[in-house]
Formats: sequence, structure tokens, C-alpha cells
Amino acid sequence: MVDSYFEALQMIKQDPKKSFEIMGAVVKQTGEQFEKSQSYLRWQDRAANAKFFAGDLQAFSREAAELLLELGIIKTVPDINAIIDTRFLK
Repeated sequence: MVDSYFEALQMIKQDPKKSFEIMGAVVKQTGEQFEKSQSYLRWQDRAANAKFFAGDLQAFSREAAELLLELGIIKTVPDINAIIDTRFLK
């Protein structure tokens, strides 16, 4: 599944029009509509994903856990490293 995501990124680079038509059909949009809506997305390549999972995710999770703990939504802060598996990014 991870490899398919990165293959899709390659297709977006090589043939964005066709890519947007395919993805737009899935969400009941034309290719043009999907092209506009996808402009709000960040298509993260393998390197960006590796960076995110190597530090950015942990920082975000730590802040979110502190807030959820303070609000009483969670009782303990989970160990993010125990629930995230990044071996598929390599």
C-alpha cells in the first residue's frame, strides 16, 4: 500500500491531468474540480514521510497527548514509538 502511494505520486508528477481524473472519479468530482481541491494537500514523498515520522509526528503527538490528558480524554500518554511502524518507508 505504501509503495502504491509513492507510485501515485510519480503518476501525479508525470501525468497530473490523468491522475486528477482518476482521483476525482473516486470522490465524484471532475478532474478539474479535483485539481482545485487537491491544491490544499501536500503530496509528501518518501523523504518527507521519513522526516515526519522521525520527529514531527512525535512532537505533534506529545503536544496532543498533553492536551488530551489535561482535558481528561485520556488517562495516560501513549508511547508513540510503540504504535508507529515506519519500516515500510524504507
